[in-house]
Amino acid sequence: MAEKWEFEEALECFKVIDSSLRCIYRGEHHMYRALSGQLRILLCDKKPLLLRLCANLMLAALAEVRDHAPGSFPPELAHLNALSFAEMDSFTIACMPFEVSIYFNGVEDCKALLHRDRKLLPLEEWTSQIVLLDPVPVTIRQLIRTVADRGGGAHVHHSKDALLRALRKGMPSRMTQDALVIVALAKMMQGVGLQFIQLFERFGHTAGLPLEGFDPNHVSVLNAARVPKECFQHAKQAFNLLCVRAV
Repeated sequence: MAEKWEFEEALECFKVIDSSLRCIYRGEHHMYRALSGQLRILLCDKKPLLLRLCANLMLAALAEVRDHAPGSFPPELAHLNALSFAEMDSFTIACMPFEVSIYFNGVEDCKALLHRDRKLLPLEEWTSQIVLLDPVPVTIRQLIRTVADRGGGAHVHHSKDALLRALRKGMPSRMTQDALVIVALAKMMQGVGLQFIQLFERFGHTAGLPLEGFDPNHVSVLNAARVPKECFQHAKQAFNLLCVRAV
C-alpha cells in the first residue's frame, strides 16, 4: 500500500503534466522537456511512482508497429497515403502509433493510437513498447529516459546525443519527433492522473485502479488542459509518423 505522501507526490506530478500541456497548447513547445521529467518519475525510475501507488497497474496498449507492403495497410490505417522519396525498388512502410495535428494558429499536438483490441499491459511491458523505428527501434522507456536524462528534461549530457540528433531532423512540424511522442505519452498520463485524483478524493491513499464510476463531469476533468476551441475554427493538418525501409 502506498504512503499518503507518495500519493500526494504523484498528484503534484500530474499537476505539472497538466500545466505543461496547457503551455504547449499556447504554442510553448519547449515545455515537452518538463513533461519528460514527470514521465520519468511516474514510469521509468527504478521503482516507478505509479507502481508504488498501484502494484497491479494496467495501461492501454499502443497500436502495434508493423511493416506493411505499399497498399496493404489494415482497415484502421487504410486512409494513409505514403510515398518513398528514396530510390528503393522494394520497401515496406510502418506506421508509428501516433497522429500529429498542426492547427492554423501554429498550435501542434500529438495523440497516441491505441491497440485495436483494447489490450491492457502491465507497466513494465507497457514501457517496453516500440514507439519509433528510425534511426533505430526505440521503446517508451528509452525515449523518456533519453529526453529526461540527456536532452534537457532534467539533465543535458556533456556530449550531443546521437539518437536525439536524429529525431530532431526532417519534420514538417515545429516540434521534433521526440517532443511529439513525449506530448502523446503525457496526454495518456494526464488521463491516468484524472482517475487518481478522483480515487484519492473518494478513498484516500488506500485504494488502487481501476476506478469504478469515473465522473467525466468532475471539476478536475472540466478544468483539464486541452486543445483550445479556437484551434478547430479552421481545417487542420494531420499526419502520422511513418518509417519507410528497404526490403
